[in-house]
Amino acid sequence: MAILDATPVRHTRPLGGDLYANNPDMDPHQDLQILVDRYGLEDAMATTVFRVMGRVVTASPRWSARAWSAFRIWRARKALAKRRRRAARSAKKKERSR
Repeated sequence: MAILDATPVRHTRPLGGDLYANNPDMDPHQDLQILVDRYGLEDAMATTVFRVMGRVVTASPRWSARAWSAFRIWRARKALAKRRRRAARSAKKKERSR
């Protein structure tokens, strides 16, 4: 069994969701454990990249891929902080105008 979660996609809607926030009785760790138990998996977390070229090969992710991922996470956090600062300034401005 394979769960492919690192494929390049173009998102047409905003990322994120409130599945677990809106359903407090659900737990992502419990969902993972259910899959591990159901399919008899030995290890739940993959630390390798699988490439199919006539056969399945296991290879470590390149340093450039790890660096690019870290950069994208940093950039997303920076953009989120900027949006939060703007929203806070806007709220203060509205409060003052009352």
